[in-house]
Amino acid sequence: MEPAMACEMLQSVLDQGEKVSTLVMDNDSTTIARVKSTVDQNITKRCDSNHTRKGFTASLIELSKAHKLLRNTKVRSHIERCFTYSISQNKGQPEQLADALSSIVPHLYGEHSSCGSWCRGDEEGYKHKALPYGKPLDDRDLREALQSLMEKFSSKSSELAYMGSTQPNESFNYMAASKAPKRFLIRVVLCRRVPTLLDT
Repeated sequence: MEPAMACEMLQSVLDQGEKVSTLVMDNDSTTIARVKSTVDQNITKRCDSNHTRKGFTASLIELSKAHKLLRNTKVRSHIERCFTYSISQNKGQPEQLADALSSIVPHLYGEHSSCGSWCRGDEEGYKHKALPYGKPLDDRDLREALQSLMEKFSSKSSELAYMGSTQPNESFNYMAASKAPKRFLIRVVLCRRVPTLLDT
């Protein structure tokens, strides 16, 4: 969301006598900084679950440039699934979420002592369905990179445990754009300008 537009909308809502304490938004720090400085410094931000998941996926794709194993979509999807399960199972519990996120990398490498009830790694004959050959990962460099990524997200567990969703807004924007696409407006403007350029 554009910072100026967010501030204008919030000010309009506040002018009508409504109270706003929290914004659910993507991980854009510019907008919340502008809102706090110009509208109300007590407004807090909650992360959007969809944007957070996309950010995590983008981080894995970035890591795949250096680590060939992450180019395997099945492996990447498994790591994403572990991440989203951890968040959904630990809503409102930042400490447990941090622990769950910290246990993902050891789980991928066959160490299941810190896994929760969701893991069946201690069962006899257990195979990772999404990992190559059903075996745990063994690349040390990849482990360090994944551990660093998980530490980045687990340090934000207090935010991730209380995420919100902008899905209703995204759905409305999609519907509005399908009924009145921006490209038609651009074509009308261009069609009006082209004859004037040709006349001169």
